[in-house]
Amino acid sequence: MENILRERWKPGDRVPSTRELAIDVEVNPNTVIKTYALLQEQGIIVNQRGRGYFVAKDGLNGTRRLKMKEFVEQDLPDLFKTMELLELDAGDLEAHWTKHRIGQGAKNENKQQGAVGHLRCNCPWHFHHRGYCPVVALIQVILTSRPFSAEA
Repeated sequence: MENILRERWKPGDRVPSTRELAIDVEVNPNTVIKTYALLQEQGIIVNQRGRGYFVAKDGLNGTRRLKMKEFVEQDLPDLFKTMELLELDAGDLEAHWTKHRIGQGAKNENKQQGAVGHLRCNCPWHFHHRGYCPVVALIQVILTSRPFSAEA
């Protein structure tokens, strides 16, 4: 799904066959078949009999919906649970990020590169997208949200 999200595979592009993908990721072909069935149900890929699997017309949006659901239902609760276990709060995350970001010089450099108002950071997550850091976005969500219980 990452290839679809990063738009390496566009609508109409052929995706690897079940056999090709099973070999690439070293899993049983039946696992890939089940995964492809799920992706078909979600409207992310389509099977053209005799030709293979292709990214669906709305495959990018379908992938985003599926990954958002997975993130909200699985990853985010795990994050909050870990924060609770480690007795971390949003301020701790913000302090950590602030400590590791590049200072004022990067702000001026970014303005010259057209990323006005964004401090580039040197955090270990190299998936900044369209001029924003997801770590900063997450901190903003945490700071502006009501308290969250990992039990919820």
